[in-house]
Amino acid sequence: GAVEGTSYNVSNTAGSYSWQVLENIVVEDGQMTFTFDSSTTSRMGAIVIRQISSSETSSDDAETDDSKEDTGSTGSSEDAQSTETPSEDTQSTETPSEDATEAEDASTTDSTEADNTSTNIEDEQTPKSDTVEQAQTVETTETVAVTGVKLNKKKKTIRVGQTFQIETTVNPTNATNQEVTYKTSNSKVAKVDANGLVKAKKVGTATITVTTKDGSYSAKCKITVKKAIKVTSVKLNKSSKKIKLGKTYQLKAKVKPTNATVKDVTWKTSNSKIATVDSTGKVTALKKGTATITVKTKDGKHIAKCKITVK
Repeated sequence: GAVEGTSYNVSNTAGSYSWQVLENIVVEDGQMTFTFDSSTTSRMGAIVIRQISSSETSSDDAETDDSKEDTGSTGSSEDAQSTETPSEDTQSTETPSEDATEAEDASTTDSTEADNTSTNIEDEQTPKSDTVEQAQTVETTETVAVTGVKLNKKKKTIRVGQTFQIETTVNPTNATNQEVTYKTSNSKVAKVDANGLVKAKKVGTATITVTTKDGSYSAKCKITVKKAIKVTSVKLNKSSKKIKLGKTYQLKAKVKPTNATVKDVTWKTSNSKIATVDSTGKVTALKKGTATITVKTKDGKHIAKCKITVK
């Protein structure tokens, strides 16, 4: 099966002896012919023939030496087998050993752990944004203590039935706790609610005291309650009025005396399907017909009426 024009390397091993080809290899009609020196050994051994490509020609000698070392003193049958099948040493060269694989895995693990360690260090060294925000929050909510409290009035005179709003200022104005409490010295004369609204109940005097929850600072206002000026009558600007359907009209109530303590009034309609009235006396015509609008004073329950005709 030799091919003409193709280079070959021929060698022989026999125990610890070897022979060499003395003349060039001749390939003709598929047959290979060569001359060797038989004086160097009495044993033939195995003939090793290897085809050499043009790119490998320059390294034939080195490969031949390697082939001799690999075959060594192995028997002829074993040498023939090694020619056809790669040796275990050759296979181990091509496939990484278990030790090498474990070493590579260990190296990879070490590298990963090193990366994780580096990441952890960076995480520890880099402040978290939420931590910074918490620090800022603590800084902005620093407690500011109260240093005092003042009222808009130190004394006030009102009449029975009237009200008065106490206005309180806590100092400093940016104090953290602005809460205060109110207390009256005589609830029969004047009452005060949680927002500082005073209502006169009876002729007499009472002291309203405001106290801060922070520091217990206090301020006082003296309330003098006088007799109320009673309402004597109430009148409307119109006793009767014609209104077109869909239109409105403003009734006005006049309470006497003009300096009456309580001038509050209420409004009412006799027929809400014909005409309605709101809390200010504004009448709205809804349907043709008639309705009576009545105004009444809270003090004395004095009344006045107006007849509304809707066209």
